[in-house]
Amino acid sequence: MVTLDEIVHDDALAYLVRQRDRHLMHLGALLYDQVRTMIGLRQHGVLIALVLIVDYSGALPNPRPTMMVAADDPAALLRLVQLGAERRSWPDRGVWAVATPALRDVLESWLQLRHSPLRGLNFYGTEYADGTAIMLMPPLYDSTNLIVRSLSDADATTLDLSPCNLSITALRSWLRQGWRAFGVLQQNVLLAHVLAAYPIGDSDEIAAVYTAARARRRGIGAAVVAAVITDSRSRGRRAFYVAQRTNLASCALAERLGLAMIAQTWEIVIEQ
Repeated sequence: MVTLDEIVHDDALAYLVRQRDRHLMHLGALLYDQVRTMIGLRQHGVLIALVLIVDYSGALPNPRPTMMVAADDPAALLRLVQLGAERRSWPDRGVWAVATPALRDVLESWLQLRHSPLRGLNFYGTEYADGTAIMLMPPLYDSTNLIVRSLSDADATTLDLSPCNLSITALRSWLRQGWRAFGVLQQNVLLAHVLAAYPIGDSDEIAAVYTAARARRRGIGAAVVAAVITDSRSRGRRAFYVAQRTNLASCALAERLGLAMIAQTWEIVIEQ
């Protein structure tokens, strides 16, 4: 027997963590974004597919909801979207996001639309598939007069944060949430920063990666990302790095450090 119903947070979480690396996009949304509703397909009471409908409230006018899709197989996904369409569960306008090519193909066929090559994410991990830690490629940069270290609450008022367009309030907010911030300093000037943030289980996202305009193309971005990865490992945690597929500089940084791509996402936009 197959049923389609709204599901609760814990059921969605239990389903997604079975393939955590593939579902990092979904887990991040479930834990940190505004999820409007969660719709699941069950077979004999067991969840076999789901859609998270996520509302983003960013700066864009009239933001579209994102339907994040996960399924055991293409047949389960097709059944889910068909039943949902019959019940008018899906918004007329929005973005369908998926993390496997087979499921992407099902959506493209059902929607009669192609995914946008300019949208989607690359997820990079710091471990191989068997759990072995990747040996980071040493970042090449001129370390003369530069210090790479963790940032503290006191740094919010003692450092010049302006080259990174970082406010005192923002830095202190990051630290109050328990996130770990690292920076590259030249004397008392912040030239780059990165966070270990948005924890998912034993993993942290490498977030807020930024290098001041005057300090770019010197390798210090890779140096500070390497520092936060090393710190995460020292605390028994994993780290993963997320980059927009079209952000070639961000993807190149991950590859320069030797990180392994563990997942990708694709997006299909409905403009109605």
